[in-house]
Amino acid sequence: MVNCMDALFWEKTILFGRFLLAFVVIFSIIPRFIFSRRQESSIDNAVSNYVIMTMFLIILGYILAAIKLFEVLGISIVILIYAVYHFYRKKKNEDFLTSFNIRMYDLLENKEKVSKVLNENLSDKRKKALNALKKLRRPPNLLTMLILISVIGGAAYLRFYDAWTTSAPAMSDAYVTLAWMKYINQRYIFHDGIYPQGFHIILASIYKFSAIDPLHVLKFTGPFNGLLTTGAMGYFVYRITEKTSPALLAAFIYGIMGGSFFDDWMRQASTNSQEFAFIFVFPALFFFARFVFEGKIEDLIPALAATCAAGLSHTLGFGYIGLGMALVGLAGLLTGFRKRWRRVLTIALAGIIACLISILPAAIGLLLGSQFHGSSAEYLVAQSSITYIPALKNLDYAALAGLLIIVITLPFRREKSRAYDLLILFF
Repeated sequence: MVNCMDALFWEKTILFGRFLLAFVVIFSIIPRFIFSRRQESSIDNAVSNYVIMTMFLIILGYILAAIKLFEVLGISIVILIYAVYHFYRKKKNEDFLTSFNIRMYDLLENKEKVSKVLNENLSDKRKKALNALKKLRRPPNLLTMLILISVIGGAAYLRFYDAWTTSAPAMSDAYVTLAWMKYINQRYIFHDGIYPQGFHIILASIYKFSAIDPLHVLKFTGPFNGLLTTGAMGYFVYRITEKTSPALLAAFIYGIMGGSFFDDWMRQASTNSQEFAFIFVFPALFFFARFVFEGKIEDLIPALAATCAAGLSHTLGFGYIGLGMALVGLAGLLTGFRKRWRRVLTIALAGIIACLISILPAAIGLLLGSQFHGSSAEYLVAQSSITYIPALKNLDYAALAGLLIIVITLPFRREKSRAYDLLILFF
């Protein structure tokens, strides 16, 4: 029995390794070749690449599935074409092409050793890695890293335990998600009716690149989404406070103590489009806020991409982002009307564009004769007709305590900090 359990553990570990490799290739490595670096910070750039790549892959998946070309080869060809286009657009000046050609001929004619070029690149990367390692060895940074690893490890254990110990999908909704992922894989978009298919396109894409059973993709993706949402919350707090302690605390509360605050905590281990859309709420909110409060135009593209990715996946996450955009605009106007009203109008226009992109697949589906997914439409109508005042829970009391602290300290904060504080107060 013990040997069987060990074999199952190692089998799941290998499968998860393939899943993780596919995820890293799709959402980390490929974006570095096809997208421009928009952010100064490495973490901002990684988040930006992820949200833009998600929107890009969802739109590409809709198109390729509609024309029956949704395969690894079809996706790879489009990405390769886009990468070549991006390369020549970025490096189109003649001086660069001339120097590039000269160096290539030198390498081919053995005037310059390939090993020398590789050693130069490896030496630069080695120096950067050693510098980063020296910084980590300092006591405050080392302690922060250990706490971060502990929080991520604890959050991962809580979410992945079911994926490692059982094979059955978590919650009944997961069977529908699995079916729709397989329909996308077979190039059927609205097989059971019109419903946002963004998440199922992402699932099908990971399946095609990882080459593991769709059931394992389903089991791993749900907990991984919960982990990404935990990271997104910590990232949001870290970027607006510029401190690691509040970020670690936020990640700890949501990632590990979430069961004490949320009734539907079981959804963290299941695979649903709603939880996938939640990943993009905090990145979108941060990029929109920094654009309005600080005027960083490079944040507008990832903010729009995150909003579209949520809108193409689930309406609830999209609605939260819409609410956040309104509150960002209000906080910006209250703390600096003259220099921010144009930026507020800009994010309003971005919201309209995101709405149009999000409803476009449904509109095309209606034109092609499809109907809205029956049970989802009935559930939405039934939920909207229920009116009640919810009881306060532990999370609400914790939020009220935090808001009280913000209100007390608000007059003593700088203008930029007041804008972020007002956003948190409103949200």
